[in-house]
Order: sequence, then C-alpha cells, then structure tokens
Amino acid sequence: MRDRGTAAIELALAFILIVTLVIGTFEWGTGFADRINLASSVREGARVGAAAGDNADADCRIIEAAAGALNAVQGNQVKQLYIYKSDDTGLFDSTVSQIYRPSQPSDVGLLCGGGWYPIQLSWPPNTPPGNRVTTGTNRDWLGVRVELDHTWKTGFLWWNGTVTWHEDAIVRLEPEVIN
Repeated sequence: MRDRGTAAIELALAFILIVTLVIGTFEWGTGFADRINLASSVREGARVGAAAGDNADADCRIIEAAAGALNAVQGNQVKQLYIYKSDDTGLFDSTVSQIYRPSQPSDVGLLCGGGWYPIQLSWPPNTPPGNRVTTGTNRDWLGVRVELDHTWKTGFLWWNGTVTWHEDAIVRLEPEVIN
C-alpha cells in the first residue's frame, strides 16, 4: 500500500531529468555552432586582411569579411571587432588596435558603408592601414578579434542571460606583389 505514489514520483523525476538533458543538449549545440561561426568569422577576416595588406580600405575589407561570416549567428550581439598588430606568438595588445563596433543610429563618421563605428584607431597610434609593413622579411603580423555576446535561447536554469565570447586569428601580411 505504501508504494502507490512511487511510480508517479519516479516518472516526474525522470521527466525532469530528461527535459533538462534535452534543453541542455539544445543550448550547448546552438552555442557550439555559434562559437564555430565566430571562429570562422575571425579566420575569414584575417585571411582577407593578409591579402589586403596595406591597402587604404584594408580595414573595411576585414570588417566586411568577418561580419559576413557572422550572418549565420542569429540572436547574438557583436560587441567589438579588433584589428591589431601582433607578433608570431599571437600576442594581443589592445593599445595597438583598430577597434570598431556596430553602428548605432546616432553615430557619425561611420566606416565601411555605414555599418561600423571606429572607437579607437591606434596601430601604431593614429596610423592608417597604408603604413602596415608588407615587404621584406619583417612583414607585420595581423590579428583579428571579435567579441560577441551570446544569448542563451531558452533561459532555462543556468542557460539564461548572455555570455561574452571572443575569438582571435593571427596571420602574416602577404608580400606586396609588384608588377
């Protein structure tokens, strides 16, 4: 007689566990996909940046390539995009970075077709992309970093709110081709 409610309680506990596993699998799966897309976007930006080198519009090309690769990431907010001078160890130094953020309606002085707003231009301080070294054995190393706020989809248990992720890619600028 004492075991009448145990089946119902066991079913409820099993159901809670199964729901938590299903939601967790969904959240981690979508988060993993977003993280892969984030890594892909910085690699694409760096690849384009290596070829763009010291062109005056190099930063626009990098931004457009990285932002284009992030189109698959839905429901997340790009915080900032860094284009920085690195070295062969991958050192990130925000003081020698061009920093951009997505534009807001009140921004003036936009870059790249009006989509990005420059926050800090300092590679070296106030140096345009045209001063990047693309010749000889001492060519510059270019880094691209994207910071993204990932928003959890369900808000269930500990999968709620946002988490900030960033990814970096480092490449050596391609040698200048002289015809």
